[in-house]
Amino acid sequence: MQDGNIDKLAFIIFPEDSPSRDYFSKSDLTKLNIKYKKFLTRFDRFLGYHLYDEIEVPDVYVVRYYALKYHRQPALLKMRFYKPEDTWRIQGMGIDMSLYEHLEK
Repeated sequence: MQDGNIDKLAFIIFPEDSPSRDYFSKSDLTKLNIKYKKFLTRFDRFLGYHLYDEIEVPDVYVVRYYALKYHRQPALLKMRFYKPEDTWRIQGMGIDMSLYEHLEK
């Protein structure tokens, strides 16, 4: 994503060796790629990202907030990770335009 390539974002987020990958078919990931690309390309060129907040229950649960820099406006990426045993899993993620509102809280 850092290089601006978002064509296979879902495959990057859920790599083949990820336990979370078991919950998605190749068709599901292709649909997610299309959805992410449609959403993210509306904001023109991707210029980078910055991890600006992290909330953690050590060795169990982590929530990370990233500010995504686009030519037109910033976006907010929230990622949730869970470690049920010895491997971290992506539990969820969301992208929206509420960076300003989130920073005001």
